[in-house]
Amino acid sequence: MSFKYKNSNVQNIIEALQRANNPKIANIKYNLLASEQKIFRQQFENKKILVAGSGLGQDSLKLARFNEHVTGIEKFKELVEYAQKFQRQLGVANVSFLQQDFMSTSFTDLSFDISVLNMGTICNFSMNDQKKIFTEMMRISKTFYFSFYLAGHYHTEQRLQMYQQEWDHILTVKEFCISNDLGFGSTGISPEDLKQMSYDLGYSICFLPLNEFSMMGCLTS
Repeated sequence: MSFKYKNSNVQNIIEALQRANNPKIANIKYNLLASEQKIFRQQFENKKILVAGSGLGQDSLKLARFNEHVTGIEKFKELVEYAQKFQRQLGVANVSFLQQDFMSTSFTDLSFDISVLNMGTICNFSMNDQKKIFTEMMRISKTFYFSFYLAGHYHTEQRLQMYQQEWDHILTVKEFCISNDLGFGSTGISPEDLKQMSYDLGYSICFLPLNEFSMMGCLTS
């Protein structure tokens, strides 16, 4: 199952992202984002970074503190404009926000040292689309970092608690997939499946722990 990215969902996405970055409302996701940033800080610095699905811009602006330049790309113009406004307010110069689809970008091969897809976004897509994302990110960057949610009933229950803080909508659980009435769908993934997919595409992968229900994958050629 995948998130049906429609223009009618944009305001709901903005509101959910605002809540996700507010520790008083969504402390589970907020702590997860902090764990992601800790790993990024440990793994790389002074690099050219692409943030796929840059949302409201918070993660891109944090990465800019210790990297040469960060480019954030988003599918929706409203999100790009929100991030650009936030950037101007903070006066950060080494960040660019562009409207692009991260499954098919306009960048030339190896334009970036690192590409990032965080917040478990990879889990919003079908396996075929995940393969497309892997292929495109590895075309334009040397290394691809992405966070993902683990499959399993316990992990799904923990993820459900996180979404209940973020989304003000009816949530439905089926197996390891959590969906809501807006068309959002997120499915847990096993590291074994990601290893096989990476191997089939000709990439190497390693994993870093984030919390009890998610991990960070690191893809290299």
